[in-house]
Amino acid sequence: MGYLITIKYHPKDDDGGFGFDLETTEEKEFKLGEIGDDIDHAQLALTIMKQLSRRDIYVFDVEAVEFIKKTLKVKESKNGIVIGQKKYTFDDAQDLKDEMTVQDLSAPAAPIAPIVPAAPAAPPIAGPPSAPVPAAPINPAQPVVIRKEYFDPSMPNP
Repeated sequence: MGYLITIKYHPKDDDGGFGFDLETTEEKEFKLGEIGDDIDHAQLALTIMKQLSRRDIYVFDVEAVEFIKKTLKVKESKNGIVIGQKKYTFDDAQDLKDEMTVQDLSAPAAPIAPIVPAAPAAPPIAGPPSAPVPAAPINPAQPVVIRKEYFDPSMPNP
């Protein structure tokens, strides 16, 4: 089943410090998968832990709802989160594979640009096959550097 994830958070202060604006509460919704998708709780945990690890927001409430309208309990624990009866730690998140795309429902959708037909390609310019290619003249007064080598006696030779 797919999930609808709702996070409630406090944004960071505008003064550029390390604090958060605790008087302002904002809400963001994410859609994980579709109705027919088979998404396990590990993928849901990875998506939630990504939001919890952000530094620009202070997440204080997370709610995950399956598309069949079954609300799952999401609780923070000492070293991770608990979804239903299973615990996921932040250390386990490194082993999980992020294969799903998460759609942000609170951001406005980008307008679709109209399709413009491509301009016809210019015919290739070809000269006679035996024509010489012009090259820049070489100035013998200025040496050309081929490569630079540095000697470090502390490094072993390969």
